Amino acid sequence: MANRVKEVEKSATPRVAHLIVGLSQGGAEQSLKRLVTTSTDQHWVLCIGGPTPISRNIADSGVDVFHFKPWNLLAITKLLRKLGPDIVQGWMYYGNFLASLCTWLGRGKWQTVWNIRNAYSLAEMSFKIRTVVRLSRWLPKDLVISNSFSGLERLNLTGKVIDNGINVEKYHPDADARAKHRADLGVGDEIRLVALVSRYHVNKGLMEFLSLRKHLSAEHKLVLIGRGMSPDNLQLLRLAEQAGVDLSSSGIICLGERLDLDQLYSALDLLVVASYHEGSPNAMLEAMACGVTVVGTDVGDVARIIDDPNRVCESRDAEGLRAVVSHGLQHLGEFSTRDRQRIVEEFDSRRFVAAYADVYRQLLSTAESIA
Repeated sequence: MANRVKEVEKSATPRVAHLIVGLSQGGAEQSLKRLVTTSTDQHWVLCIGGPTPISRNIADSGVDVFHFKPWNLLAITKLLRKLGPDIVQGWMYYGNFLASLCTWLGRGKWQTVWNIRNAYSLAEMSFKIRTVVRLSRWLPKDLVISNSFSGLERLNLTGKVIDNGINVEKYHPDADARAKHRADLGVGDEIRLVALVSRYHVNKGLMEFLSLRKHLSAEHKLVLIGRGMSPDNLQLLRLAEQAGVDLSSSGIICLGERLDLDQLYSALDLLVVASYHEGSPNAMLEAMACGVTVVGTDVGDVARIIDDPNRVCESRDAEGLRAVVSHGLQHLGEFSTRDRQRIVEEFDSRRFVAAYADVYRQLLSTAESIA
C-alpha cells in the first residue's frame, strides 16, 4: 500500500472506493482520474499493480491511491472494511469482478457499481475476459454504468449511461500549439496529418488505418499516437508489413505515448477512429473539442457522437474507411465549430462528474429507504 489510511468521519458525502487493474494512459483510466480529482465527494483508488504516472498524478492531487499485488483479495477486502466506503465501484471487467467479489467477501457492507467502458459482446471477448464476465453475473451488484448505450446492449445489461466528459477549457483549438508542434514534427502547413490516437491493439483497426498510406498523396502523413505506437513494437512492425506499408517511411510518423495531447491535437488535421469495438472514445471527444475533423467506424456510440453519416463507415471496411477519410479531408474545418459546440454542451467534464455524483446520492438514498 502506497499511502497511509486516513480516518474518515461519517458524513452525507458519498464515499467511493474505485477498484481497477492497472492505471495506464487509456481512456478508462483518464476518466477515473478526471472523476476522482475534480469531484467533491470522498474517493479512494485501489489499483492492482504498481505505481504509474497517472496513479502518481492522482495521489499528488490529494486522493489516496493504494497499490496491491495481483488478486490479493484478503488485503483489498481488509482495507475496504477499514475505509468503510458507501460504494465500491469497479472499472472494466476485471475491476467489476473484483468489486463484486470483495462485496461478497465483505458481506455486503457497501453497494457495488460496475463500469463498462466498451461495446464487446461475450462472443467477441477473449476466453479469459468472457470467463470473468460470466462469473461476475453470479456476484452482487447494485448498478451498471456504461459510457455508451451499445455497451449495455451488447452485454444485455440494464443500467445507466453516463457519457465521458472532458475538460473543454483544456482541450480547445490552439493556433500557437499547432505551429509549435508541426515545427517540432518538421511539417509545413501544406501537409495534412491524419492521425489515430490509441494504445496498440489490432482491434483498433490498425490494419485498415495503415493501409490508407497506399492511397494518400505525399502531402499527407499518417500519425500514430499512443502506448505501443512506436517502431520498437515488433507487433506493430509486422502489422505494417501485412498492410503493405513501411513503418519507417517519411509518410508515417510514430509518436508513441504522449502526455501533451491537449497541445498535440491542434497540430492534426484529421483524427480517425478505425476501431472494431469501442464504447465512447475519449480521443474522439478531445479531438473534436480541439477543432480537429473526426471520422470513424460505426462502433459503440461513435456514430451518435459524430452525428454525420458521411463521416462514419462500417468497421473492418478498408474501402469504406478510405471514403470517409477522403470526405473528411475534402471538408476540413467545415465541422469544427459545430463539433466543438456539441462537445461543450454535452460532454463537458463538469456534466460527467455531476452525473456520477447524482448516481451515488441516488444509491445512498435507495439504501437508506430500504434500511
